[in-house]
Amino acid sequence: MAAKQIHKTTEEQRKAPPSLRERNKAKKYLAMFNAARKLLLSEGYDKTTMEAIAERAEVGVATVYKYFGTKKGLVMELARIDMEEMLEEVNIVVADPPADLADAMIAVLAPPNNFELAKAGASLVRHLLDEAWRPQGELWREFANWAVAEFEAKIEELLADFQLRGELRKSVDTRDAARIIYSLADYNFICFGRGEITTVEAMAELTNKQVRMLLGKWTT
Repeated sequence: MAAKQIHKTTEEQRKAPPSLRERNKAKKYLAMFNAARKLLLSEGYDKTTMEAIAERAEVGVATVYKYFGTKKGLVMELARIDMEEMLEEVNIVVADPPADLADAMIAVLAPPNNFELAKAGASLVRHLLDEAWRPQGELWREFANWAVAEFEAKIEELLADFQLRGELRKSVDTRDAARIIYSLADYNFICFGRGEITTVEAMAELTNKQVRMLLGKWTT
C-alpha cells in the first residue's frame, strides 16, 4: 500500500505545473542563452564577455557564472544544443531524402556544415576543438563522440538505403564509406578552426565538392 501511494505521489509530482521559482530559473536561463548566442554571432568569441551577456540578459554577472561556470562552459552548452538540433534536421532528411544520392548526402551534411556558432569565427571553433581534445574535457569529448557516432550512423543509413535501390555499388562497405564521408567534413571543420579555410561558406562548398567526387566513384 505504501509503495502504491509513493508511486501515485511521484506521478502527481510529474504532472504538477512548474513552480514560480522553476519558471523564473528557466526564464533566466533562456535569456542568458539567447544573449550569449546573439553576442557570439555579432561580436565573435574573443569580444563577447560574461559582463556583456549579463547586461543583455538583464541579470547579474554572478548569475551567468552560477549557471555556466565560464564563458567556455557557456559555449559548450550552446554547441551541445546546436548539435542536438542538427541531428533532428539530419533525421528529417534521412527519412525522406532527395532522389539523387549526392544531393541527399549534401543535405545530410548541410546542418553540420552550416553549424551556426561557427559563424562567430574561427576562434570559437578553435576553443570548441581545444575543449574536445584537452585531458580535462571528458564530458564534452563524451558528448562530441556521441554526436559523431550519430552522424556517421545516419550517413550509413542513407548509403544503405540507396544501395538497396541499386544506386550505390554493392561492393561499397556502407559503414566504412560513412566514416570516410564524415571524416572529410570533420577535417574541413578543423581546417576552418585553424584559419586554413576562411569562411563557413567556403568550408561547405569544399565539402560538397569532395562528396560529389567521392560518390561519383561509388555510384552505379
